[in-house]
Amino acid sequence: MRIKNYFLAGVALIAAGTINAQEYVSPAQNVAVGKTAVASSGTAGLAFDDNIGTRWESSHIDGQWIYVDLGADYAIDQLQLVWEGAYAKQYKIFVASELTEAMNAELSDDDLSNDFSTGWTEAASVSEELAGFPYTQDVNVNAGTYGRYVALQTVERGTNYGTSLWEFRVKSFGEYVADGAETASKIFVTANPDEIYTGETATLNTAVVNGKNFRSENAEVAYSVEPATGLTIEGNVATGTASGEYVVTATSGSVSANCTITVREEPVLTSIEITADKTQGSTNDTYTFTVNGKNQFGESFPVNDKVYSADGAGNATFDGDKMTVDARGQYIVTLKSGDVTSNSVTIDVVAEGQNLALGKTIVSSTEGPENPQNAVDGDEDTMWIANQPEDAEKGEG
Repeated sequence: MRIKNYFLAGVALIAAGTINAQEYVSPAQNVAVGKTAVASSGTAGLAFDDNIGTRWESSHIDGQWIYVDLGADYAIDQLQLVWEGAYAKQYKIFVASELTEAMNAELSDDDLSNDFSTGWTEAASVSEELAGFPYTQDVNVNAGTYGRYVALQTVERGTNYGTSLWEFRVKSFGEYVADGAETASKIFVTANPDEIYTGETATLNTAVVNGKNFRSENAEVAYSVEPATGLTIEGNVATGTASGEYVVTATSGSVSANCTITVREEPVLTSIEITADKTQGSTNDTYTFTVNGKNQFGESFPVNDKVYSADGAGNATFDGDKMTVDARGQYIVTLKSGDVTSNSVTIDVVAEGQNLALGKTIVSSTEGPENPQNAVDGDEDTMWIANQPEDAEKGEG
């Protein structure tokens, strides 16, 4: 596909470029979802259920195969395979418009070498070592490929296990139209991703489709953007330079299509809030702070490069988000990250050393409406209240 320079009033000037076929990701629909599938072993339908949580897994030998019945001849634009770690390092793709008795007999016999030798057309041969799973592999097929049955046969496994696919997607713009015109009849464009931050890029996946529902490899495409500033396009890569919502229009001859790309400001830290696990204690206590950062959109944002400070009666020492002090008194604690400073938290250190009563057994003259053990639980929000004597007079307080 060729990209054309052009300029219109009110739209952006687009730079020239050529789309590398290896970078192409089909914007077509997956026409294999829910279709009947058969495999040499394992549960074939799990690769066509549009569920990334289920998978087809074959026997642990090479030569295993899987095919899907699309129900009619479709013009195949691209395949998309989502591999589990047990992938095929080398495999072939085959298509057929019918499945004869002879073809079924070869698939059913014990000889794996002749399974696709009759009635099938080879559409692609792939040899690639993969890493980082699940791995989504886009597979380009030969130009003009169409068929009702689409099959994959492994030649060499990438591991000692079987072959395992989360999803086997067949991308098509529609059923094959034998007498369809060779000229462009429609165009498709999608952006991946369709929401980016300033300085980031999105790939425009564009396809000009003829009357047969095949993608035209040499179609000339021009892009325009509205508003005219804030998003630039070079080749098939869009770069956001200012926040906003942009409509990208792809045009080839008399057909056009558009997609929307939203550009947001790059999120930055704008506010920090800190809280302490306790605001009163002794010099023997450790005071732990919880940190919550927000960006300019009010969303949670990580706080890095933390610098704590404490203005107080003695020396405060920080280890991560924990503080210890060496003297009684009041300490006002703040946190800074870059140019952003948090709220202040006041810590009252009212005692020296350790609270020896913490958590110990309590004996009280009366139980009262609250548990007396609350008096030594280290929690300032709980209390012990003694029962009021029957002869007590009502007073203030």
